[in-house]
Amino acid sequence: MSGHKALGPKGAGVLVVKERNFDRLKPARLGGGIITDVTLDAYELADSPACYEAGTHDPAAAAGLAEAFKTLDELGMDRVAEHDRALGTLLYNGLKNIAGVMVFGPSDPTERTGTCAFAIDGVKPPRAAALYDRLGNVAVRSGHHCALPLATEYLGRREGTVRASLYVYNSEEEIERFLEVTERVVAIGKGNSAGVSSGATETQA
Repeated sequence: MSGHKALGPKGAGVLVVKERNFDRLKPARLGGGIITDVTLDAYELADSPACYEAGTHDPAAAAGLAEAFKTLDELGMDRVAEHDRALGTLLYNGLKNIAGVMVFGPSDPTERTGTCAFAIDGVKPPRAAALYDRLGNVAVRSGHHCALPLATEYLGRREGTVRASLYVYNSEEEIERFLEVTERVVAIGKGNSAGVSSGATETQA
């Protein structure tokens, strides 16, 4: 798993392996620190987990990830999941109620998370992301989200989608502001310049 998905710094992550599978795996990268012996013709790997940790480590990232896990543990993952689902449902329902927005994913809140993918009529995803940033200082992702076959073959969205991702630091007030900005982006897609703040010059993204 990637550490930045769990409040940790980028560049740190975790590999979880069942003990019975230790002997079945081989390291993807070779380098200093993963061997107990080496000759010109062969090498002997160290025991797990050392054999997967080639090269110089990043102690700052490891310490940051440890603190992130500590924070999540103190919050309680059940509470994190409950918060995520509640805000995700609020976001999903709010977007569904805006004409000109197509929301993807199950409507059942028990099958959803705080990640919501959607598309806006008349506004391509990269342009939509730029407008969210400019009109409301809101950060969203646009594109295929590392799932090109899903976007093109299942959703039929060759151009991708816009994705809003919520987490423990988001609030209901931020959802309301996000929906307000969405309505302005939708207005731009319909050719209504009222969606652009006064004095701003719209550019194609």
